[in-house]
Amino acid sequence: MMEYLSSEELQRNNRDTFTDASALKDTEDKRAEKDKLHAVLNKYIDKHNSTKNVRDLAIENKRTADQQLHISADLVEILTKIKNELR
Repeated sequence: MMEYLSSEELQRNNRDTFTDASALKDTEDKRAEKDKLHAVLNKYIDKHNSTKNVRDLAIENKRTADQQLHISADLVEILTKIKNELR
């Protein structure tokens, strides 16, 4: 015959089962959020890493190619640093 357990005792005995499932869900949510952030960061890094795109941005922003190149290089460096810290 099975022993009667109050709901408090039952919860205490099975606490790990419930917390592991919620912790797993949290890590999956964080992983999905990190993947989205990486995708956005990669998009902007690729945009500012290409010579053709930098020239197009210079024309669009009415800057010289050298000015835009310096801005884009700094931006790529900052975004890469942020991306590496997210890992």
